Amino acid sequence: MSYAAFCDAVLRADLDTQCFAIDTWQGDAHAGYYGEDVYNDLRTFHDPRYAAFSELIRSTFDQALDYFQDGSIDLLHIDGCHSYEAVCHDFNNWRAKLSTRAVVLFHDTNVRERNFGVWKLWSELKMKYPNFEFMHEHGLGVLAFGSEVPEVVLKLCNLSSPSDIAVIRNRFAFSGRSCILEAMHVQAQRDISAAELRVTRTESER
Repeated sequence: MSYAAFCDAVLRADLDTQCFAIDTWQGDAHAGYYGEDVYNDLRTFHDPRYAAFSELIRSTFDQALDYFQDGSIDLLHIDGCHSYEAVCHDFNNWRAKLSTRAVVLFHDTNVRERNFGVWKLWSELKMKYPNFEFMHEHGLGVLAFGSEVPEVVLKLCNLSSPSDIAVIRNRFAFSGRSCILEAMHVQAQRDISAAELRVTRTESER
């Protein structure tokens, strides 16, 4: 979902960029394990919409390192295994790939259970770099890592007024809830249509 949102933003803003999603699409101990249908469904959704500028790389994060030049990545979203050791490993491994404009996103900064350790690394990094954290759902950390981060990102990270920060957080939380409700509505309509079809078939067989 998050990767599709990035790709939609590229389309809407008509950005001259490339996007890459890196995953095994097999799951892990934190997200749970799943079958081949997850990858196949994503590929079916992804390719007709985003294949002109986006690629799904099926590998581990470590294996994919050699596919990217140092200093080439402007936006890195880290959302792999969520233990402290794993997220530190991923961040440190990919640091050399980040450009001078680089922004790093950390998912699950607000989870403190099931051996999640993103919050711990986040607490260390935000002492060193400009940052902003969205608190809704599982949390998302925005780290202004590069020396030439876009001004709009720095403005977000340098907000100091509690009321301004609350407005931004509430706006994004509301937007997220709206997306969830919309998805639930669509699924409910599909369930109703499927139920109506079953009723019609049952009545026709009588």
